Amino acid sequence: MRSIQMKHVIFNGQTGTIGRFLSPVLHSKNLPHHALESRLEAHQALENELQALSVPAGSEVTLIPLAAIAPIAFCEKNPSKAYETNVTNTVSLAKQFLHWTKANQLKPRILFMSTGHVYRPKSSSQLIQENDPLGPRSVYAKTKLEAENQLKEVSKKESCPLLIMRQFGVVGPQQLPTSVLPGLIKRATEKNFSHVQGLHCVRDYLDTRDIAKHLSSLCVLDWSQPPLNSWVELNMCSGIGISIKELFLLVLRELDMASETYQSLITPGPARPDDVDFMVGNPSRLSKALGRPPRITPLEQTIRDAIPGLKSQPLPVRE
Repeated sequence: MRSIQMKHVIFNGQTGTIGRFLSPVLHSKNLPHHALESRLEAHQALENELQALSVPAGSEVTLIPLAAIAPIAFCEKNPSKAYETNVTNTVSLAKQFLHWTKANQLKPRILFMSTGHVYRPKSSSQLIQENDPLGPRSVYAKTKLEAENQLKEVSKKESCPLLIMRQFGVVGPQQLPTSVLPGLIKRATEKNFSHVQGLHCVRDYLDTRDIAKHLSSLCVLDWSQPPLNSWVELNMCSGIGISIKELFLLVLRELDMASETYQSLITPGPARPDDVDFMVGNPSRLSKALGRPPRITPLEQTIRDAIPGLKSQPLPVRE
């Protein structure tokens, strides 16, 4: 493995769900990095920002494009904007990055965050694997799959190593209010238990901070060696399913509201257009690459950390 001093990371979306935790993790690993501040559509500003970086010739530089339009409802209402951001401008950034690395005699790699929603639904209890059929149902998922395809073409043309991480459910502190966990916390605190969308859907969640750790670990690994040299796509998931109702009950328990009275008030709402009953990924590729199970932070700890003002003893985590 090359010296860590010869590895650098460039990413955007530093204020996003995962990006806000990535820089501290990279810093803890003494891994040189730069968070792009320019917006994806500001092509000249991005060009200027890249040109201002000083990275020693011969260094291996990994680009992680995290900035994206993710809320499914927004993407459905604004498909052209979602495509422009998630596909056109993301691929443009990758091309700018490759041009910059070539001009500065650097060794580029791209680590792209896609979504598990690109897969076609499977029957209950069957874990989704990377070679399963694709069938995106939402505008968001379609833009991510299109970005995957275009980045594959670019990386092949430029002989640039590419890893695609298909991220499943995400939970953690400081998420957008429209995300599942803060939505359930808000419902609990307001004692609003009726018409919960997707109540019986089973999902696969990882803590945002765990994902940041996994990305930093992948940035250090040699992708030309086994097992990563055999793969392009990897599922970013835990392999552990939990229903939205079960997640809601965990929230109630952390808020000392886990009584049968509250539980009996929970009722399902109408399904969303992209809802499927069961979406849990097989994390074996990621586990093999990392040498550990993907879930580090217990789900109960994630919930505690996401509840505003809640003070509790931390649970043990796997480092």
